[in-house]
Amino acid sequence: MKQNELMTSVSGIRGIVGQNLNPEIVLRFAYGFGKLCIRNHGAKPKILIGRDSRITGKMLENAAIAGLMGSGCDVISLGILPTPSVGYNIKNSDAAGGIVITASHNPIEWNALKFYSCDGTFILKDDIKFLIEKSSTNEWENYNRIGNFREDHEAYRNHIEGILSSDIIDKGVIKQRGLRVVYDPGNGAGSKINKELLQKLGCEVIMINEEMNGIFSRNPEPVPENLSVLCKKVVENNADIGFATDPDADRLALIDEKGNAVGEEYSLVLSSMLFLKRMKSDIVTNLSSSRMLDDICSLNGVKLLRTPVGEANVVERMKRENVLFGGEGNGGIIYRNINPTRDASIGIALILNLLAEKDIKLSSMIETIPKYYMKKTRFNAQAEIIKERIDELMEVFAGSTVNKEDGYRFDWPDKWIHIRPSNTEPIIRIIGEARKEENLDFLLITAKKILEV
Repeated sequence: MKQNELMTSVSGIRGIVGQNLNPEIVLRFAYGFGKLCIRNHGAKPKILIGRDSRITGKMLENAAIAGLMGSGCDVISLGILPTPSVGYNIKNSDAAGGIVITASHNPIEWNALKFYSCDGTFILKDDIKFLIEKSSTNEWENYNRIGNFREDHEAYRNHIEGILSSDIIDKGVIKQRGLRVVYDPGNGAGSKINKELLQKLGCEVIMINEEMNGIFSRNPEPVPENLSVLCKKVVENNADIGFATDPDADRLALIDEKGNAVGEEYSLVLSSMLFLKRMKSDIVTNLSSSRMLDDICSLNGVKLLRTPVGEANVVERMKRENVLFGGEGNGGIIYRNINPTRDASIGIALILNLLAEKDIKLSSMIETIPKYYMKKTRFNAQAEIIKERIDELMEVFAGSTVNKEDGYRFDWPDKWIHIRPSNTEPIIRIIGEARKEENLDFLLITAKKILEV
């Protein structure tokens, strides 16, 4: 990525603070979003704004508030709050939309703006185009037409109540089990809400990396290699389960009672199992998510529908097909009756409910699921490299079924590999899965060798 380039996608606008992202840029994009909301909802629309705990968050939030108020919007600041909690509060209020200032799982030097419509989902591509066009104009409102401002730092409790009162959660069963949980929010925005949620579910909660100071004590992406401290704490405390989230708490990772980081893929799989106990409905996921979901859906007589990677793509298919449940294999769980966005808090409640109802340990639950080997790798490269070398890939992966919706996914009966440019970083991602580990290793090594030449 060039130093002056921002990453713009269905996931928002993202960059490195001080290089290609600064308060002036945020001011302009927030102004553009304000004008979008005025176009769609009329004068003085209400906009909610929240942020994760990054040290650059407050600075950029102030700039965004100025841009929104100057465009003529009323603003309510929710402070440090998980992305899904902002989405929940937008959906369940008269807000015209919202902005979340977060770079999700990216390192500390990154930050971003995520833009939400009045139903708590990402704005559409055409709206992003309008927003960008308006961000370069200069139509600031006069002093007597600027928006109003107030704060609401209790909004996270609305989200908790929405989960606890859901038709899918049996909080009595969870309380009766009395589970001991270690939770690692990674010094991110999930700390307060998920600690309180776990306590309300009758769990004994042990916290690590609790302070929401944005000084990440571990790599913010909740993948197994970054969760060694949490694994040890689960064993030391004789806990039933460990949970980890990324800085904006829309992704959930699991640690079993033996201290094994079981991977983010199981978060969606296990949540799906509880959902399918309640309802027989199709499920939507992306092209990079595990085939375990195909097996679970087949067992329950429902279809698994796949989309390009990206929460917005999954949610759009869910809305179009009227599907209630879905998500992404990176630990993102979506249950539209509660929240139309990836939501780690919902995942926590669903998984605890599943374990409590079955009265089973997490490791034993996982053993009941057909096993695949999945590996993920990535390297710095521009997206064009995939197209430049696609002929070589097609030749070496001959005999596969090819999906071109999002990069290239090559499928065989017992394995698959997905090669795609990231939506959020200037990298190429390669994800594969197979019944036999040696088959998977061959796929990954072969693809990377071709693309890194």
